[in-house]
Amino acid sequence: MIKAFLSISIGLYMAVLATTAQASIYDKTSCHYSNVYEDIDCLNKENKQFINDLNNIYNIIKTTKVSVDEVLVPSSEYLKAFSESQMAWDKFTTANCEMLNLPYASLQGGGTGLVHRACWNDAYRNRVNELNRWILELQSN
Repeated sequence: MIKAFLSISIGLYMAVLATTAQASIYDKTSCHYSNVYEDIDCLNKENKQFINDLNNIYNIIKTTKVSVDEVLVPSSEYLKAFSESQMAWDKFTTANCEMLNLPYASLQGGGTGLVHRACWNDAYRNRVNELNRWILELQSN
């Protein structure tokens, strides 16, 4: 009896944590319509903009020349560092969003897609902001 009660309590606690995680990720988006499929469509459009932003950042890095202690650091070094960082970020983000989406994997309909896309968009938003700060720092040297 006690084991069953503990199992149910732990299950409810995990559900509350998962719902809180979903809400915190989803609340950061501007896509709040009355239909989950409209939200997913909006998140997909938002995602395309983030990918566009990352491509623009890549092009900026490609042309950035930075002098460190009066020695010009070639943009190829920054591109290499960016590419390696981006691959590691992508691998982490994929695993992280899959983990956060696990409690919703058995949902019917678009709920699981909504959580997954919102997670990716949150990660993209943070990544674009982080890289923009980094570029500003590079350009101010």
